[in-house]
Amino acid sequence: MYGKAYLIGKFYEFNPEIINNHLGTTSEEQGVQLESEQVIQELTAGNVSFDKNKIKAASLTSKYAILQKIALLNWMPSLHETTVKWSLAELLYKIGKGIKVNIGDIMYSQITNLAEAESSESKASLIFPNLIYSILSKQGLKSHGPKTQVQTINTTMKLRKGGHQNDLKTSIPTEDPTNQKVLLKYFEKRLNELENSEKQILRKHMEIKEEKAEVLQWLQALKPNNREEEDKTEETQKNDQERSDE
Repeated sequence: MYGKAYLIGKFYEFNPEIINNHLGTTSEEQGVQLESEQVIQELTAGNVSFDKNKIKAASLTSKYAILQKIALLNWMPSLHETTVKWSLAELLYKIGKGIKVNIGDIMYSQITNLAEAESSESKASLIFPNLIYSILSKQGLKSHGPKTQVQTINTTMKLRKGGHQNDLKTSIPTEDPTNQKVLLKYFEKRLNELENSEKQILRKHMEIKEEKAEVLQWLQALKPNNREEEDKTEETQKNDQERSDE
C-alpha cells in the first residue's frame, strides 16, 4: 500500500514520483555527505555554530535568508521562521550550491510525517494543500469545498534592515568600465567590502584564539600527571615542614 492514499471510498496514487511528475522536477539526487561545520560555514559565513541542531535565521547570509523564505512556503513549510533546523539547513546548502535534490521525496516525507502526527491527535496544519488537491483531482477527486488561498512571501523588517551577513558582493562596473570616475567609485566600494570581511574574519579569529587558550588551561589543570605532581609537591612540602618542626 506504499504510495497510496485512501479518501472518500477510493484509493489514489500518491508518491514521490507522482509529485515530481506534477511539478516537472527530477527524481535524480546527488548523494553527498555533509558535515555540520561545512553547512554552517556556507550558510552564515562562519560566524555562528549549530546550537541544539539549529541556528538563528538572523545569522544567515543575505543569499540564504532569501532562500529560507522561499523554502518555508514552497519546499519545507514551518511556523518557526526565526530558527533553521538541520533538515532545512541541509536543503538550503544543497540548493545554494547547485546540488541536485529529490524535491518529490522531500515533500512526500513531510506529508506522510504529518499524517502520522495527525493520527496522534496533533494540531499541525495541512501542508502543500494545493499540490495534494491538484494531484488527486487529476485522478478523479471531486470537491466543492472552498479553495485554498495561496500565501505570499512576507519579508521581515530584519531582512530589509540588512541585519543578515552581507554576502552580496558587487559585480564589475555596469557603466563604462574605461571611465576613471566609475572605476574609482567601484574600487572604493569593493575595498570597503573587503575591509568589512577582513574585520569579521579577524573577530572570529580572536574569539577562537581566546576559547582555545581557555580550553588549554582546563586541559592543563585536569590532566592526571599534573595532579600527581601537585600531590607529590604538597607531600614533599609537608614532610619538610614536619622535619623542620622536629
